[in-house]
Amino acid sequence: MPDTIDFGAGPAVVVFQPPGRIGGIIPEALSQEGISFVERPIDRVGELKTDGGPRLAIVIGAPANPSARNGLRQWVDNGGSVILLWCDQWPANELRDWFGIERQSEDVEGGYLWPAEELAIPGLSSECLQLIGRHFLYRLPPDAQSRVLALGSAHPAAAIAFDATRDGFSDDEWFWAGQELYRYSRGRTLIGPFEVPGIGPVTPTTAGSGDFTGDGFRDNLIVCRDYSYTILRNGAWVDGGTLQNRIRHVLTWNPGAGIWPIQLFLEDGSFYIESLDGGRTWSSAKVFAPDGKTPIPTDFGYSYEYLDDSSVVRVALNLFSQGAFFSNFGARWIMPPVLPNIGPKYLYANVIAPTIGYASDAARTGLRDQISLLVYSNVYARDPVSGTFNYPLQFHKLYSAGPAGRHPLVVNRGRATAVLYDIERTIYQLQQGLDHDPNAAVILAGGLTTFNPVINVFDDWIDYTQLDLPQADLHERLLRVMVTSLSPAPIPRLWYWPNGLRSVASLSHDVEISVPDQNAQVATETMRIGEMAKEAKRHDTFFVLMTGTDVNTMSRKDLAKLEAEGHQVTIHFDTFGSTDFTAANFQMQSNLLRERGVNPVSGNRDHGLSWLKDYLGYAIMSQPETVYDSSFGGGPGYSHCGSVLPYRLYSLAGPAFESFDEISHGLMDIADGDFYFSQLVPNPETSMVLPLDDLFERAQQMVLRNHSNYYGFFDCLFHPVVVAGLTPPIPEFFDRVKKLAQFMTDKNIPSLSMKDVAVWWRARRNVQLRLQSWDRKTLRFSAVTPGPLEGVTLVIPQRANGMELQSVTDGNGAAIAINPAVLDGNNYGMVTLPRLDTNKDLAANYA
Repeated sequence: MPDTIDFGAGPAVVVFQPPGRIGGIIPEALSQEGISFVERPIDRVGELKTDGGPRLAIVIGAPANPSARNGLRQWVDNGGSVILLWCDQWPANELRDWFGIERQSEDVEGGYLWPAEELAIPGLSSECLQLIGRHFLYRLPPDAQSRVLALGSAHPAAAIAFDATRDGFSDDEWFWAGQELYRYSRGRTLIGPFEVPGIGPVTPTTAGSGDFTGDGFRDNLIVCRDYSYTILRNGAWVDGGTLQNRIRHVLTWNPGAGIWPIQLFLEDGSFYIESLDGGRTWSSAKVFAPDGKTPIPTDFGYSYEYLDDSSVVRVALNLFSQGAFFSNFGARWIMPPVLPNIGPKYLYANVIAPTIGYASDAARTGLRDQISLLVYSNVYARDPVSGTFNYPLQFHKLYSAGPAGRHPLVVNRGRATAVLYDIERTIYQLQQGLDHDPNAAVILAGGLTTFNPVINVFDDWIDYTQLDLPQADLHERLLRVMVTSLSPAPIPRLWYWPNGLRSVASLSHDVEISVPDQNAQVATETMRIGEMAKEAKRHDTFFVLMTGTDVNTMSRKDLAKLEAEGHQVTIHFDTFGSTDFTAANFQMQSNLLRERGVNPVSGNRDHGLSWLKDYLGYAIMSQPETVYDSSFGGGPGYSHCGSVLPYRLYSLAGPAFESFDEISHGLMDIADGDFYFSQLVPNPETSMVLPLDDLFERAQQMVLRNHSNYYGFFDCLFHPVVVAGLTPPIPEFFDRVKKLAQFMTDKNIPSLSMKDVAVWWRARRNVQLRLQSWDRKTLRFSAVTPGPLEGVTLVIPQRANGMELQSVTDGNGAAIAINPAVLDGNNYGMVTLPRLDTNKDLAANYA
């Protein structure tokens, strides 16, 4: 490698995109992390040079031309560095040559990422991060000479409890995840590969247990994958077979005496075959039609036992179908099916859908009465006495404390790193949920909908044990760590906030009434909150509802006073009480606010926190002055936004809505009590308010954790109507809000309104750091912006090439002050430029 690296006065990173694509999740991630880049189509990989250009490439997908892939390998051999994404598209033999990894035949949906020490950051601590999307499993042989930077763990695909030790109790729990079998018994878990003799490694997608021999012991298993099944009987895998239809799930139950029936539900689960002799022979297909007429698809099923009022042992069957359980207590399938009450919900709008269910005799009473439901890797256990489910526990923390059962997920060899999961899909869905809600689309077509809460666009993979982690941000931060660790030179990056602010915290307020004739009370409390925030030197954001009688709540004078106090006032678009999500309606409601002196209407938050993808995205985009939205969030944490930093939302057609940024909120004052679970809320079925002590203690903890670890914009969403008269009024709420505002001021956590954040973030996006050269002692680079910008702060590594950062100078050799900082557990120098005009040459000097 030459003594001096010439970067050609350009960004440090080049991103090679799939054909026809510009922008997207990876460029946005780099922009968020302050790393400048240039984009090129993937077919230009062969144009990479070892001098006069970027020395690190992020390649999204595999170049179609083998010679281009070979050229990329030669570029790395000659001193370049590369991060490969979408590795499943690469030929398996080439990945083996690059990294020594071996692609397995099975793929998995989602899972978790566990960073190794090289990738670990304090914001993660001992936590893991969710994965979303399908990816192949890989194996790293011991002699591969590669480093594993992150391990992956798969969601359980099948689970069962049975009497593996033949001691009379069905308390041995087996889980299949990835290619591993987790065997849990009496407080101890053994993890190892699962192989079926004569077949080899296999991951069942469903399993059943019971007594398939009639000997009185519940020690037999049937495991299935795709079209095949095999049975464990008398300690041996026997009687395997292959069907013409794919096996969806298994249902077995205790008939009271003799061999347990086995039902294999096929294809979509609306029909099944049955065995009454332990799986030796099978019936013809039968339809599952609880009403005796209509076939109903099903997802999984299980049986359990209970004592009736006469202390007689009874058997019940549960089949999960399209979000609800069909139950059979012996006579017939009960109609209609019942929704599982395992929470959480927002305004009664969301019910979590489990993916696996089983019953065990965990208490060793002789009854399989302890039901567990899994939502991917969240385990909800039911108390047989109360009949309620506990707050979820994470499977891999509950049953595994170490790397056993995990597989390579991020692998490095030399100057090349392979990311073996779909980081784009993961970030996308953690930030904005599903591509669309088909049910909402159907309802919209019929013109019947009132609103669709943002929580509904997040599928059941949302992990409610990870509420306090802005997981999308952390995936993007891990990508940044990969980039900086591979770079042959120290990479300066843009800090998130102006003037070196470590984090920003905010209070926002949705101004609306809850009952008629409440306008005066809400207006009074709103103005009190504004005055209080001013005294605490905070800059709050007020979202004002402008439909119905709410238009009369705030006067022109009130709104002007709020703005004079340094707050921002903007629209609370009514998507809750309206069926009109058009651009015309959005502009009409905004115009009503303008008539009261608010101009421009800079931001939006949808009433009811609804989001109907393109409908609302295009409505906001139709009004260029509206530069941010704040509809995502809606709970006690980041589960329905994934971020504490602004991000872009994407349309169904693919491109981002570039005219506005999403600025989420991490905590809200009101929600369905079930959202917070029974341990946290008295009478959760009726309570609508999180107890004040819990709410504001949680707010303080989240503010401090954001300031310490995440460096983002943390917002608490409050409602003046809570003080004025929500059911019931809570007058002391005002004092708690006041104490929280003063707490943030006392902790020196600055305040920006959401408009200020949006304006800063959009200007920051246009700043580029262009590297010129690195001679092992001095990094020369320039900061470039299309227009003047104040407070730009740069983050420069404290150590490089075994030396310490000594000074930062401008193009004239004048020293610029360095503020030492520990960020993500590493030492940096932070340099603030009071004013950046179009271009400023800089040098970081090491010795």
